[in-house]
Amino acid sequence: MTIKKLAVAVASFLFSLLFLSIVWGKDGYLVTRSLARRYEELKRREELYSVELESLQKQIDRSRDSDYLDDIALSLGYKGEGEKVYYFEKEDEQAPAALPRESVYHYELYEGEPLSKLALISLFASFVMFCIYSVISLVLGIRRERTLIFSDTPKKRKRSGIERKNSYDDIGF
Repeated sequence: MTIKKLAVAVASFLFSLLFLSIVWGKDGYLVTRSLARRYEELKRREELYSVELESLQKQIDRSRDSDYLDDIALSLGYKGEGEKVYYFEKEDEQAPAALPRESVYHYELYEGEPLSKLALISLFASFVMFCIYSVISLVLGIRRERTLIFSDTPKKRKRSGIERKNSYDDIGF
């Protein structure tokens, strides 16, 4: 009976440690989910930077054109001698929105719990489970013994392994 209880305690410790390490361990579910969020954020940021890089590359290519340089000079308020500057608003073109340098969604990277901490929690959980198991087996064992001791027929007593002699057994009934 003691080996059975010890086996139950060790099994509960191992199962609870396994569960805790799968969820909260260094390579557990929460760490994987945190890394996936971070990966998606970096992928989105890379796409934004590639769009910004493409826009800047187009500006560099257009900067070699003298008309484009004149337009920039006029937009900054410069004018040539004897020129009169008229400003027109372009309705169909909007100014490009500034791209955020830092991500709007910033997630803390969860690195998991150390195995020693998970082992202590698992040890406590297995101790609690072992205590509950011991109390239940004690209560069920006492009920079983009461039922078997007070059973009505000698045949039931013999099957259960309890030998109780009474006056009727000696006489032969």
